[in-house]
Amino acid sequence: MTIGVPLDPPAPDLALSALTTLNRREREVLTLLAAGKCNKAIAEHLGVAESTVKFHVAGVLKKLGVSMRSEAAVIGVRAGLMTEPTSSSQAGRCGVRRWR
Repeated sequence: MTIGVPLDPPAPDLALSALTTLNRREREVLTLLAAGKCNKAIAEHLGVAESTVKFHVAGVLKKLGVSMRSEAAVIGVRAGLMTEPTSSSQAGRCGVRRWR
């Protein structure tokens, strides 16, 4: 019986390495996405229009190679970008419907 030991380090997570391609504003947006903020709350926090946030979110998704904001948020959390969780009262301000 032969047991091999890999000598190469594990391949880095491509999504995490893609974080270096984000500009400053995209990193700020990703941090807020990771905290669970919606576009409206991100816009209010950054003092920009909601359409500007949508533009930055699209850039983040493209650069990270993901198609959903939740995937980007997970990458942000894994990278340690999350600052604080969003409270339920903030989620309600973003038009989140709560079904009974």
